[in-house]
Amino acid sequence: MSRRRPQLLTRPEQGWSSLLLLLGMLVLLAVSIADSRPFVVTERGSLTDSLPIVTLAAGLIGYLLARSSLGVVRAHVIGAAFAAFVLLFVAGSWLLATSPLPMDLDGIGARVDAVWLALVDDLSGETTTYLVMAAICWTTAQFGAFSVFRYDRGGPAAMAVGTLLFLNVGLGTFQSEEDLLPVVPVLATFAALALLLLMRMQLVQQRYAWARRHISDTRDVSRLFIRTGTAFVLIAVLSASSLTVW
Repeated sequence: MSRRRPQLLTRPEQGWSSLLLLLGMLVLLAVSIADSRPFVVTERGSLTDSLPIVTLAAGLIGYLLARSSLGVVRAHVIGAAFAAFVLLFVAGSWLLATSPLPMDLDGIGARVDAVWLALVDDLSGETTTYLVMAAICWTTAQFGAFSVFRYDRGGPAAMAVGTLLFLNVGLGTFQSEEDLLPVVPVLATFAALALLLLMRMQLVQQRYAWARRHISDTRDVSRLFIRTGTAFVLIAVLSASSLTVW
């Protein structure tokens, strides 16, 4: 079924809730990584504290690129260019202990130089590790946005984010258990967000099937689908979490 690419700022066919659910999954992943793997710790805190903001920006930029009329290769190249600029700028601002703004040419050059010097003198590998983790989070966010908003598939996005989250939880941590976020609520929250996203994408596929059969979608049918699906997801996640805790 041919569809014209909609305007960037209009409501997506997948619904605003799909964007919010995807961003929620991404931010949860970034918060979990930042909580368990602090790198480049200074008096300002850890550089990994910037991961949630970076990942949120990646999800939004990926969303705009996915809904644009750009080809897949060109869109991903533009996303990678944004990633390089944002990651270097954020890391440089942190290393120089300066505000991310203003963004003049001298300030940008100073931040890039700070990152380069940190990479050259990075005997412990912390700055390199942060940039690798941030690049992985950005790539996952951009991949998830394209899966949902260009290909109408929520499964690959949930699998990619979930795999990274489970690896982060399972590979150990640099923090004591008292300083970490509780594992069960984090995984339960992710499961709820992922299942709700899959349910929302299933409704999109149902609408396409209805349109092919010339069946008009009334709001009552969609609302009933959303209500019953949300109730099922909440009951399933709460039940599974209760059994795990007990």
